[in-house]
Amino acid sequence: MKYHLLILILFLASYNGMAIQPYSLKLHFKNQTQYHIVLQSIIGDQLTVLDSMVKINKDGTYHFREGFPVGMYRLLFTRTSKGKAKDEPRHQLDFIFNKEDIEFTTEFDAPTESLNVIRSEENRMWFGFKKEETETQKLIKELDIEIDFFRKHGIIDPAARNEFENKTKKYNQLQTVRNELIDQISKDYPGLFASKLISTYREPVLDGALTKEERKTIFKKDFFNGIDFSDETLINSLVYTDKVYKYLSSYYQRGQSPEQQENEYIIAIDQILSHCHQNEKVYGLIKDYLLRYFKRFNYAKVNSLLSLK
Repeated sequence: MKYHLLILILFLASYNGMAIQPYSLKLHFKNQTQYHIVLQSIIGDQLTVLDSMVKINKDGTYHFREGFPVGMYRLLFTRTSKGKAKDEPRHQLDFIFNKEDIEFTTEFDAPTESLNVIRSEENRMWFGFKKEETETQKLIKELDIEIDFFRKHGIIDPAARNEFENKTKKYNQLQTVRNELIDQISKDYPGLFASKLISTYREPVLDGALTKEERKTIFKKDFFNGIDFSDETLINSLVYTDKVYKYLSSYYQRGQSPEQQENEYIIAIDQILSHCHQNEKVYGLIKDYLLRYFKRFNYAKVNSLLSLK
C-alpha cells in the first residue's frame, strides 16, 4: 500500500546566529491522494493559521522562521476536489514540537485514534498518556455513576453491600494509580514538554465512600493543587484554558436561576484567578479566556468583576 508523504520542515536557528538546524515532521497518510492542510499554532484556546497548502500526490514542505517556539500545534486536514475543499467535516491532529524530528503514520479520517508515532520522544510520551487517560477516565466515570446508583437506591442486602464496597475500592484505586503514573512521568522525564503537559492532569482523589456532594466539594477545593501556573511555556498549549473550563463546569448546577448560577461562577472565578497570579502572562491568558467565555452570557456582576481584576 502506498503512503502519501507530507514533510513539514521546521527551520530553527540558535540565538548566536549559528547555522540553522532543520527539524522535520513527516506525516504518512494511508489511502488519501488529494487533500488540503492547515497548520495552526495553539495559545490557550486561540488558534492562529501559520500556513496552508493543497497536496496532490506530492511531498510538501513548510518553512518556519528562526526561533519557532516549543509548544502544541494543530494540523487540519480536508479532502479536496480540483483544488477546492469538499463540504465535509475537517479532521485534526494536535502534536508537540520541541526541537526534534517527528514522524507519524495515520489514517485520514481518524488521525488521532489511528496514530502511530514512528519518531519523536515527546509525542510518543504524549499520545501514549492520552490514550491511557481516555480509557482510565471512562472507567472512573462508569464507577462514579454506579456508586451513586447504589446510594440512591439503597444497599439492601450483604451481596449489594459487597458489590458497592468493591466498586468503591476500584474507583479509589484507579484515581490513585492515575496520579502515581503522572507523578512518575514528571519525575522521570522532567525535560520533556509532554511531561509538563501531563503534570497538569493530576486531580484530587475523591473517595467513593463519600457522597456525591462531598466529592464535589473536595474536587472544587483541591482541583488546582500542584499545578504550576508560573510556567509560561504552557501558554503554547491548551492545558491552562482546558483546566479552567473543567473547573467552571463543576460550578454549573441544573435548575438554578440565572442569578444563582452567576453567583456560583463568581466563586469559581475568584478561585481561578487566585491560583494563577504568579505569572503576569499566564494571568493575562486566563483572564482573557474568562472574559471571552462569559461574554456570551448576560452576567453583569461577572463582567464587572473581571473588568476590575
